[in-house]
Amino acid sequence: MKLEFRHLIIPMLFLCVSVAVGQSRNLLSGDADVESETVSMTGGPWTNSTPEAPKWCADKTTGWKSQSSIKLLEFCGMGVKDVKLKAGKHTVSFWAKGAKQGTQAFLMTTRLNSSWPEVLRMRAKSAIYLSTEWKRYSYTFTADDGCYYSLYYGVENGPAQFDKFMLNTGETALEWEQPAKCLTLQLPEPKGNVYPFDAPVNCRVKLVRVAPEKRKKLLAIKITNYLGLTVAEYKHKIDFDSDGNGFFEFKIQPGNSGWFGIAAELPGLPGEHASLVLARPPEPVVKGIEPVIGLNKAAFYLDAAKLIGVKWLDKGIIWHLSEREKGKLKFDLDDCRDLKKQGFKLKAAFSTAAPEWMQPKEIVKKAAEHNMWIHRLVPPDDKLEVEWRNFVRNFLSDYKDVFDIYEIGLEIDVLLGMNIYYKSIYPDAIEGPYVLGKPVETVSRQIQIAAEEIKRAVPDASISAVRPSDVDSHYAYAYSKAVYQRTGKHLNSFGLDCYPQPRWIGPGRPPTGTERDLEKRRRDALAAIRPACAGNKIFVSEYGYFIDFAELHNHKYLLEQVNRLTRSYLKAKVLNMAPFFWDNAVGGELEHRYHTGLWFKEQPLPSVAALNIVGRIIENVTESVELPLHDNLCVTVYRKYDGRAAAALWSLEPGFSSELIFDDDKFEITDVMGNPFKKNSANGKIRLAITEMPVYIWRTEKNQDNYAILISALKQIHITDTTPVEITFHPTSRDTLKAYIRNTSLKTDISGVIEYEMTGRKDSTKHFAIKKGTTELVPLPLPPEGEKIALSIKFEHGVKPYTAEYTMPKLIKIARIDSCDEITKRVNPTAITGFDRITPIDHTSYNGPDDLSAKMYLAHDNRNLYFALEVTDDKHFNKFDNQELQRGDCVRLGIDTNLNFLRPADNVDSDDSFMTLALLKSGAVLSVHRGLDKNALQNSAKFKITRSEKTRLTFYQLKIPFSQLDNSLKSGRIIGFNFIVPDDDSGGGADYYLSLKHQSAGGRPDKFVQCLLE
Repeated sequence: MKLEFRHLIIPMLFLCVSVAVGQSRNLLSGDADVESETVSMTGGPWTNSTPEAPKWCADKTTGWKSQSSIKLLEFCGMGVKDVKLKAGKHTVSFWAKGAKQGTQAFLMTTRLNSSWPEVLRMRAKSAIYLSTEWKRYSYTFTADDGCYYSLYYGVENGPAQFDKFMLNTGETALEWEQPAKCLTLQLPEPKGNVYPFDAPVNCRVKLVRVAPEKRKKLLAIKITNYLGLTVAEYKHKIDFDSDGNGFFEFKIQPGNSGWFGIAAELPGLPGEHASLVLARPPEPVVKGIEPVIGLNKAAFYLDAAKLIGVKWLDKGIIWHLSEREKGKLKFDLDDCRDLKKQGFKLKAAFSTAAPEWMQPKEIVKKAAEHNMWIHRLVPPDDKLEVEWRNFVRNFLSDYKDVFDIYEIGLEIDVLLGMNIYYKSIYPDAIEGPYVLGKPVETVSRQIQIAAEEIKRAVPDASISAVRPSDVDSHYAYAYSKAVYQRTGKHLNSFGLDCYPQPRWIGPGRPPTGTERDLEKRRRDALAAIRPACAGNKIFVSEYGYFIDFAELHNHKYLLEQVNRLTRSYLKAKVLNMAPFFWDNAVGGELEHRYHTGLWFKEQPLPSVAALNIVGRIIENVTESVELPLHDNLCVTVYRKYDGRAAAALWSLEPGFSSELIFDDDKFEITDVMGNPFKKNSANGKIRLAITEMPVYIWRTEKNQDNYAILISALKQIHITDTTPVEITFHPTSRDTLKAYIRNTSLKTDISGVIEYEMTGRKDSTKHFAIKKGTTELVPLPLPPEGEKIALSIKFEHGVKPYTAEYTMPKLIKIARIDSCDEITKRVNPTAITGFDRITPIDHTSYNGPDDLSAKMYLAHDNRNLYFALEVTDDKHFNKFDNQELQRGDCVRLGIDTNLNFLRPADNVDSDDSFMTLALLKSGAVLSVHRGLDKNALQNSAKFKITRSEKTRLTFYQLKIPFSQLDNSLKSGRIIGFNFIVPDDDSGGGADYYLSLKHQSAGGRPDKFVQCLLE
């Protein structure tokens, strides 16, 4: 990448948040007086004015004690650039006046994670009435620590003018002042910072009112790539005017594609960062080939979406919002025609939730008693034939020529199937986690009516239903199957909302689900809709990975999202799951912790660039195949419509890295950002190192079968395994770490020694020998909590050395006591509470600690293990027999005394024990599911359970003899332990559960918490 610097004045838009470099009581950034620029006060969240249809203008004729103001011309909402705040009271304010006395306006704040319904509710409560003279208006709110907030203002009926914006700490609007001196990075349009890779990008740094002592410092500019590597940097002296204002302009020259970060800093002042994507031309739209790349909510970054090759957009058709009054329909979909003309494909997603005026008040009241939102209710049966049919028919009369896929019902597996209110009135219709019966009959009829109208208007339409969330995927699409059995003949496709499990990226999180899950999702989906469905098309309606909000500048986690996105699209195309819609929640923050989009605060993440390149691989493909070359290697090949061929290669396991050797037959190799690799080629052979990040191989020779040639070459690949062993570490005592070392070769025995280093200590093991395909145990010293042991395995017979390391996690201490009666007096409890401990976190009725939380006590007396759990649960139900105790309120426990699991993660060993404690109407019950001697454990364990409806506390106690777990247990041993608490709020079965370890599985010893017997 080249940079070209020069002093030119180029019109720019502010696309990055300004950063304060001095003290100011005004916490906003940019020009809060709108004299020199307006975008800072108009370009924030929820602004509904567009360049094509502007609803405001910069009025240069008047302001409050100034020359300019912002004039809203008609109904309009405007967001101010959001600001990260500390906890406490804050006040926003501005000066304003209306064209008429009593002009209705509003003043409020929105959080970065606010939803549109929340914004609407808050706006309704935030009305102010403007006079025709300038007057100051203010609003005070309480901020949560570290969250982003945006001042949000507008008019219900204009015009009106606004000026002198302010955000300050405290409950009173302080005297207005301009925000602190600032350094601003400016990039040109389009919104979303995506530009063609073959044209220069003009950038500008603007500095305002810099103090004299800092003006002699050099401005530093650094450009980094998606790997975090510096690709260019420069230092420059700024020519400031007498007021301390200056600017510096530079060009990012064309050449490489991908994601790039820009950092600008003047020593002594806080710097500023921006990011941009240089995109390669996307594949064209080809008649007769359905596009793949979809991006939910892409309209917010429409120009950027076009440049990266997005082909599909979705639009919600929300009945209860479109018909707020009976017979008065308002769809607000006029922009869809323009999107269609621009070449986009469109999916219409119908919500089946009825308008509020339609629901009987007594039903709404009863549902509210179960904390059920009104829009989680099915419409009254007598409203379907007329009201619902007319709604769909009217929609189609206007838009039947616009949409390409029709989706009826959005995540109704959760909204209806897991509806606690319906479970309470149809207890006999509960199957597994779902209530079926009358609610599913009604919504199926509703789906059928919509499908009938769609097929009448668009005979060859693609029609799907349910849009099941990843909850239904846990149950092999059981709810969807119930719907398709009733109405499948009217449907011909099935769109999945099948997020990976887990989907969370960040420190301290379990490994994310991978693209390999998609194969099972497709298989289960096809089984669910056959033979009822009139077609077998499976597509992905919503998908994505969520990054820990605090890690959005950590390349490790950004690269993990890049890796998961590219592999998901590559795999889905081979499985013929198209289209594939990635979720792009704009600026979203889930549960105050996770970011759910591909842009953050209008800055693209590296995944935006990765999406551009993976689209070039999988769009316009007429044939594809996955080649089974190695258990830890994925190789997919794609035939393009015009004779070209492309392949993608990646490692399936984090510990598997290899070098591939194959014939060089006019192949072009690129990285995940689309940039050519310098081929390591000699004697007609390519040597290619493979990691988890895909690499792409192209063959584009004319008049040749590039697809067949590429497949043939890849089938002949020689795989040089650079990981001769697999190591599984298990701490087993206060002093011992066991390393289970597996010889991965099926051809050669290996031998050698292990050298290790830990807390300054260096040593080595005895000589070891491991036969081919077998595993040997090598004892090592255990590092202290939080510290590492680093290994270097020196092999004999010419095998390259192998390195590995293990970090000792924090242990839960199992206290030594004399009797079970002392457990709550002498043991400090471990608190288990909050959304982080709930699985699944999505779409449940979990309302916080009062709904479900726990305090755990663990102890021992060197003969018995003692467990006590105090569970806060607002409702206690368990009406199941011994075979199904785990479906109701209970505690499910797992104990692994040897920490010796080596097989696949969903397997267990013979020494693992599993049991359930439950309180039924008939009394307390213990059911042992597995153990060394299940019957002996069942008979020897002592237990007690009490429940207080007054305090909503359930107290579980359990005493287990060591002899029934492992005769060798004693102080100093480390064991694996886990429990989960299912929550059944209706008597129909648990909807979610609380776990000791974050979202851990109940029956997976590899997910257990490690505990030390003191």
